[in-house]
Parts: sequence; structure tokens; C-alpha cells
Amino acid sequence: MISVGPRATFATSDFTRVYFGISGDQAVATGLAPYEPKGGLVSYGLGGTVVRPLDRRSALTLFTSFRRLGDVAADSPLVRERGRRGQFTLGVAYGIRFGL
Repeated sequence: MISVGPRATFATSDFTRVYFGISGDQAVATGLAPYEPKGGLVSYGLGGTVVRPLDRRSALTLFTSFRRLGDVAADSPLVRERGRRGQFTLGVAYGIRFGL
């Protein structure tokens, strides 16, 4: 099975605050400016997955994607000063089914 297509991630302000926000205490500790993000578009890009069954109970999966962080994430001082707006992912997974 092969899957290729666009990817997009939207999130609430609760989610973006945890991963991209910087509280006053964190700002003092890190030297980064405080940042309280809103909800919205976190990332967008293109990705693909290839699933290769090995037998009736197991499969090997290869996945990859390139995503660009949306303004909600990219405006964070954490990304601007210490990260990158472009994010590349590559991985391999092995799965097995039990009891069926």
C-alpha cells in the first residue's frame, strides 16, 4: 500500500502553548522572549507512506514527510532563534497483530 499527499496540522491554543509557548518563568530561564500562541495552522507539507506486509500478521512501514511550520509555530522565539521552519521526518516501523 502506498500513500502520498498533502499534510496539514491545525491545533488549539492549549496545544500550541505547550509546544511553542514561552511563559514568563521560561523566558527568564532561557533568555527567550515570552510568547503565547493562538490556535491555528501549525504545519503544512507533503508526506508519503509505504506499507509492505511481510505475512498475515506483520508489516513493515516506511514513512517520510516535509513540513513547513505555519505562523502559529514559526513565530515562536523557540523556532525563530533555535529551530528551523522546515521540518523533515523519515522513519521505519514494524507492526505485528496478536490474537486474530
